Amino acid sequence: MRALFASIALLTLAACGGNDALRSARTSLEASETVVTDLDERVAHGPSSFGDDTAAAVHDAAHDAGWQTLVRAVADARARVDEGDSSLDAWERDDSGDLAWRTVAPCLAASLQRVVDALRVVHAHDDTALEDALEHVRAEAVDACAEREPSP
Repeated sequence: MRALFASIALLTLAACGGNDALRSARTSLEASETVVTDLDERVAHGPSSFGDDTAAAVHDAAHDAGWQTLVRAVADARARVDEGDSSLDAWERDDSGDLAWRTVAPCLAASLQRVVDALRVVHAHDDTALEDALEHVRAEAVDACAEREPSP
C-alpha cells in the first residue's frame, strides 16, 4: 500500500512539473504573440510607423527588398505563433504531451530571429520586447528547427 501511495505522489509531482512547463511555454508564446501582433499592425501602417530612420531608409515599401523581407518575416512569425497556440492547446488536451511544442518552439525562435534581422536592415529601432520574447522562446527550444513551411 505504501508503494501505491508513493507512486501516486510521484505521478502527482510529475504532473505538476508538466503544468509548470506548460505554463512556461504559454508565457513564452504569449510574449511572442504580443510582439508579433504589434509588428503586424506597424507593418500594415508602413515604414513610418517604425520611426524616421526606417521611413528614410525605405523609400518605396512595395519595391524595397529589406521592407519586403520584414513583411515576410512578420507573416512567418505570425504563422509560427498560430502553430504554437495549436501545439499548446494540444498539450493542454494531452493529445501529444509537449511534442508539438518542442517541434514548433525552435521554428518560432528562428522566425523571431529573422524579424530581428529584418528590422535591422530597415534601420528600425531596437525592440526590447521582441528581444525578450526571442530569449524566452529560445529557452523553450530544445532542438533545432526542422526547416519547413508553417502549417496552414
